[in-house]
Amino acid sequence: MRGVIKQKKKEECMKVRTWMLVSMVMGMGLVIAFGASTEAKDLTKMNFQLNWKITGDHAPYYVALKKGWFQEEGLDVNVLLGQGSAYTVQA
Repeated sequence: MRGVIKQKKKEECMKVRTWMLVSMVMGMGLVIAFGASTEAKDLTKMNFQLNWKITGDHAPYYVALKKGWFQEEGLDVNVLLGQGSAYTVQA
């Protein structure tokens, strides 16, 4: 009786391992197929105007610009200095 139970557990483990392996291979295939696109994208040009002169709360925009995060998303961003919120809304 113990041999039968052991055999069934072994078969279940093999099924789980097989499904895990198949899932991993399919996942890696998707990453390779869609993740590493080397095509040159046309960047969308846009101006981004701050609400005031550069201060610490504007740092995330400049970090994203320097690290190329905007370009990764297909944007060519030009950050413009602001002269106050009222002026920025009009521009």
